[in-house]
Amino acid sequence: MINNRLTIGLMTSHLDDNFAKAVCKGVISCAEDKNVNVIVLPGRYIDAKYDDVERTDFEYQYNTLFHYVKMNGIDVVISLIGVIGGFLSEERKKKFLDSFKGIPIITVACNVEGYHSIVFDNTSGLREEIEHIIDFHKRKKIGFVSGPETNEDANERLQVYLDVLISRGYEIDLKLIAHGDFSPYCREPVEKLIDDNPDIDAIVFANDCMAQAGYAVIKERGLEIGTDISVAAFDDSPVATQLNPKLTSVHADAETLGYESAIAAIEYINKGSVRDDKVPSYMTRRASCGCNSVSESKGSSIYMFKNSFCRTVNETASVLSSYLMEGKENSSEALEIKSAFFSFVEFMLKNIPEDPGDKSYSEIIRSFNEFLCDENMEFIDTDRLCSVIMYLRERIQTETSNSSALSGLFLNILRSITQAVANYGARKMSQLEFLSWQSNAIVRDMLYYNTYNDYAYGSVIDKLLRMDGVYSSYLYVFPDKVSYDGKSEWQPPEKVLLKSYHNGDKMIVLKPEEQEISIKDIFTNRFIPNDRRFTMVMSTVSLYLDHFGLFLCELNDRHFYYINPLVAQLGGAMKFIKILQDKDNMQEELKKNLEQIRYQNEQLDNIAKMDELTFVYNRRGFFAKANTLISAPHNEGRRAVIIFADLNFLKLINDRFSHEDGDFAIKNAAVILTDSFGSNDIIGRIGGDEFSVLALVDEGCTGDVCTEIRQRITDTTDRFNRSHTKPYNVQMSIGLYEFTCGKNVDLSEIMSKADTLLYDDKRNKKNILRDDISEG
Repeated sequence: MINNRLTIGLMTSHLDDNFAKAVCKGVISCAEDKNVNVIVLPGRYIDAKYDDVERTDFEYQYNTLFHYVKMNGIDVVISLIGVIGGFLSEERKKKFLDSFKGIPIITVACNVEGYHSIVFDNTSGLREEIEHIIDFHKRKKIGFVSGPETNEDANERLQVYLDVLISRGYEIDLKLIAHGDFSPYCREPVEKLIDDNPDIDAIVFANDCMAQAGYAVIKERGLEIGTDISVAAFDDSPVATQLNPKLTSVHADAETLGYESAIAAIEYINKGSVRDDKVPSYMTRRASCGCNSVSESKGSSIYMFKNSFCRTVNETASVLSSYLMEGKENSSEALEIKSAFFSFVEFMLKNIPEDPGDKSYSEIIRSFNEFLCDENMEFIDTDRLCSVIMYLRERIQTETSNSSALSGLFLNILRSITQAVANYGARKMSQLEFLSWQSNAIVRDMLYYNTYNDYAYGSVIDKLLRMDGVYSSYLYVFPDKVSYDGKSEWQPPEKVLLKSYHNGDKMIVLKPEEQEISIKDIFTNRFIPNDRRFTMVMSTVSLYLDHFGLFLCELNDRHFYYINPLVAQLGGAMKFIKILQDKDNMQEELKKNLEQIRYQNEQLDNIAKMDELTFVYNRRGFFAKANTLISAPHNEGRRAVIIFADLNFLKLINDRFSHEDGDFAIKNAAVILTDSFGSNDIIGRIGGDEFSVLALVDEGCTGDVCTEIRQRITDTTDRFNRSHTKPYNVQMSIGLYEFTCGKNVDLSEIMSKADTLLYDDKRNKKNILRDDISEG
């Protein structure tokens, strides 16, 4: 449960599908009546094979949404397996549903072994429709376009076609049967059907969407629908009244299917059991089959009225208002409209005006215009409304003597309908333009911010605040993008980041430490509304193979069309942000690598400039460092001393003792010099037994620095020799030369001068052997 309410997870196909949309509407209507939450998970068709491969190559990504019914909070699932599993075998459908083990599931539009189902009665209405084409329109060569061969509804409807033809003595011709995919794009099966049967005079489609494709093909062949060829279908979706001519179709009320499935789901949770049920169907005649009368159905309210003796005012108002809102009785809005129309019809029939000047004349027009408000137009089928108005005209005509007044009244009523439709269309167009503007601004506004600024996500939520019918929204981002090729089970990350949300009239961008949420709690975390029931639609935020997060939006079903364009733009924006982040990461990584390479080069350069025995600079290193120090602008005019040192008696040590002792003497000569000078002074071994030092004189020093340095080296040497037990002392001859730094100083020249002074000192060198060892 979520916020102490039962929660239904609704697995459906995409919300642009009229059938799926109607089922959703029915489920939501029941949920509102029963105070139950609904979370809509709109995927696509599982394992589908589309004609338009290029544009549908990544449709499978939407099916990852079905995984989320396993998350915390969802109590029961309604699965439109008859739609999303339209391309699956019975075995594969069962395997798919079985993968949600432990979750109660009600199936819709399809029977699956082991699961409770709510389905259409595919028989009665379709039988009536095909019999009508045979009996009334005398068609002889009747084709049938079924759905996928694995689809239960398609097979049931095909069987009805076969049964009717056999019962009427027709021979079964398999060339008259084609299989489509239930989409409005399946032209090829229709083209082949007509090519193989040039004398075909009727086609029945297993759903309205395929009839759309059929209309296009038939018209291209120069055939007139309703005259040259009868066309009929199944579903009676909004498409049926949008086609020209209007489509004869079997009315199978998908809203009722959804409502009943929600009732079954609630009963299943509350009682532990539920009975399977079928929603009735009946034919709705329109011009496509060849009929010229207004649409009416054998089972419809207006048909029942015309074929009965209920002719009182109340009976007429009741039947006409029921017919107007037929199939929508489960909606609270529809019930209000039905009641309002009942009152209008009742008032009109009781106050038939005899003259345009009558008060009742203007009252009828005013009352009807109020009835045609934008809110009501959302639910009214104008085709049915016009049929009802024309029927009322015929009815009233028999009861008034002033036909001109009556004609004027109904002309004004029809003008009002035309104006209401135009106003409603203009409002819808304005909403779509606003949606288009908002959607297109997503990428722009997200990229306004730094790629790591979470207000980029807040800019998306901020747009939803400005849209009608959106009550809350949540943008979850995966810590890292997840690539998915559809070949294995979808595995989302264990944690998601709730970057931004709104619940009411304020957009919130969460602090980084508040964002992390377990994937199991995307419906049950503390930010989800707990003060009301809700209907939410979940969408995957993805582009091609890459998933970036999830989008959860609470809105009414009239605004479901917001979702797809917003999420499509959001996926593109997040892909672009990811590219920019990857670029930043690559640049940062490149910067680190360059710094590391620079450091390694410096280390290599230092190694190349260091003497490996003494760990002071070698000749190359000493000259490079000393020249740099001497010519540095900040040292211009500064006093400095160059020291030249030579290790005394190295050959004697090597010959008398060993070369290891020779190395000992060399290394410790470097140690003595290092200990005698500061860290900023430069020391180098420039030959086998030769060393050099460059020392800057402290500013402000005015004394004889050469004497002071010589004494420092002597003292350090004496301390060292007292510290070891070798049979010899380490001793150096020293030459010191003071000079002034500047860019024109020649280092070789001043070293030569120090070398000359060294030889003066060398003449005074002492015996290095200890007292108990003679030199000879």
